[in-house]
Amino acid sequence: MKTSKMFTSVALSMLAVSTLLLTTTSCSNEDNIGELSVSAQGYAIPVTVNVSRAGDDGITRATYAAESKTLAFSSGDKLFIGGKHDTAGKFAGTLTWTSGGTFTGVIYTENSYTGTADDMLSSTSIKYANLLPSGYEEVGFLSVDNKGTEALYDDEVSLSTDMHNKAFVAGDKARGVEQLSYEKATGYTSGTGFTLQPLFAVVACTIDGLDANTSYTFTVGNEAYYPTGSVTTDASGLATFCVGFYNSSETRFYTIKIGESSTYKDIEIGSKKLEAGYIYQINRMAIETSAVNLSKVTAKTTYPDGTVLTGTLANDVEISIAAGATVTLKDATIAATKAITCEGSATIIVKGTNSVTSTGEYNAGIQAGGEGTTLTISGPGSLTARGGVSGAGIGSSKGSTCGNITINGGTVTAYGGIEAAAIGGGNSSTCGNITISGGTVAANGGSDAAGIGSGNFGTCGVISIEGGDVTANGGNYGAGIGSGTGSTCSNIIISDGTVVATASVGSTSNDAAGIGTGAYYSERTCTCGNITISGGTVTATGVGGGAGIGSSYDTQCVDITISGGTVTATGSEHAAGIGTGYAGTCNNITITGDVTQLTAIGCGEGHVIGKGDSDNSKKSSCGTVTIDGKTDWTAGTGTDHFTWAVSTTKNANDTWTLTKK
Repeated sequence: MKTSKMFTSVALSMLAVSTLLLTTTSCSNEDNIGELSVSAQGYAIPVTVNVSRAGDDGITRATYAAESKTLAFSSGDKLFIGGKHDTAGKFAGTLTWTSGGTFTGVIYTENSYTGTADDMLSSTSIKYANLLPSGYEEVGFLSVDNKGTEALYDDEVSLSTDMHNKAFVAGDKARGVEQLSYEKATGYTSGTGFTLQPLFAVVACTIDGLDANTSYTFTVGNEAYYPTGSVTTDASGLATFCVGFYNSSETRFYTIKIGESSTYKDIEIGSKKLEAGYIYQINRMAIETSAVNLSKVTAKTTYPDGTVLTGTLANDVEISIAAGATVTLKDATIAATKAITCEGSATIIVKGTNSVTSTGEYNAGIQAGGEGTTLTISGPGSLTARGGVSGAGIGSSKGSTCGNITINGGTVTAYGGIEAAAIGGGNSSTCGNITISGGTVAANGGSDAAGIGSGNFGTCGVISIEGGDVTANGGNYGAGIGSGTGSTCSNIIISDGTVVATASVGSTSNDAAGIGTGAYYSERTCTCGNITISGGTVTATGVGGGAGIGSSYDTQCVDITISGGTVTATGSEHAAGIGTGYAGTCNNITITGDVTQLTAIGCGEGHVIGKGDSDNSKKSSCGTVTIDGKTDWTAGTGTDHFTWAVSTTKNANDTWTLTKK
């Protein structure tokens, strides 16, 4: 896309002789000009040049940030002036930008010259000026060696070669545009100065979908010219670089080649007539040569290891991943009655932006393999997975069994269908262990289901959060992390990461714990195993009669142990912050002195940490509560390792804060 023209007229207004001090100084044969020894007599004229611009339409030197540019020189910019005068002979000099539009430096002449610089430039038949951006090394612009004008032309060739060699600039686009904003003038008007013309069209490239922190060779060009450079991708697999092309009067076909092998398809930029002074934005996705275009898939297909799926699925067909295969989703959109089914253990790598949706009843968005298998999902891209009615976003379909689920990177957003977890079990189904060790994960359960855990009337294994940024929202009657209505889950272990778990999102009365059990259902057991928190930052909020961490109304959890991290747990009506919900039960609660800070908010006549309220027919019960090694600790005093503070709201909610000393 053509975004902005970098062209303007630059006037070199020479100051008056009295101000410029156009003095001449004899130089010895040992003097250096740039990096070249002078082999004949030369003379130095100190010069200060004012450079002016006309209008905002053109940009001679651009400070470039995204799509915006400002008219500005940068520190290190140089203005080179060279030519041949009848009296002064060959002359050249590199002026350095100081401030505003001012360049200062020295012009060297081959012969003694007593006139003004303006006179010399006005009467010179061979002359030119080059604006060199910061980052270019000086070329030996003047070689006073009695070889006539040929040396001057040799220097122009050297300059041209230097620009070609540096036509590829790796790194951010701003730096690339700075480097490639090279301009030249061949005419001079007294009192007006030089008019600089841009020589390069700048092609600013962003290539996504590559491996993170990896070096790649890129070749960008047409049939006539192919500048090449090496670029290291960032942590998300993004490569950015700029390429400069000389102004062309012809329309040519441009491509980008990645690497020396055939791993990636060539990226077509298309037929373009690149005009100097313009910046062309090229944003593309790298596609492996093994990629499958989903728009051309017409029947259920099982894809083997190494397959890349890209594009939009045009037909209602099932995508199957072979047992043991690693498959990449790269900017893939899949919507089908049965979207993705794993035939066994599988790894899904997401690159770019991807969406997987089950449009039929009972099916998961991504059906993990059977019992004993593991589905692993990793980044660096994003994935949104939606289950159909009663199907998990990622996990099991209604009435089915799936194995383990591991998420260790990427941005994963999952939505469970009605009565199905976002990540875990569908309605009346079984899910294995769930592990999250990295990435950004948002899990939104359907009604009667957990955000992460079991669906309605289902079971799931151990839930472990070892890192990452995790947000888990239970549907109505579902825990944020744990079990759904009338369901069970095994142990819940949080050792690191940032975790926000909220029960029954959208409701203020439907019973469920933030981390722990979902809602009670007549004649069905609703339980969770041990809850252990040893690190990270954890915020858990119960709803209805649910504890922040623990059980909900008339449900059971086992031991609760908090041995590290920063924890905030808010219970709902009649429930403890940490412990039991309204008329619920839990075993022992242990809080060790290694916790950084713990805030527990209880609501009702029960305990803030311990048991919640009982109703008329059902008693709330809790085992031994041990805080900092003390089983007989009473609120109101600190401990060996904690200070203690309390506050009470107008609704009689007590807030206890234990802070490590």
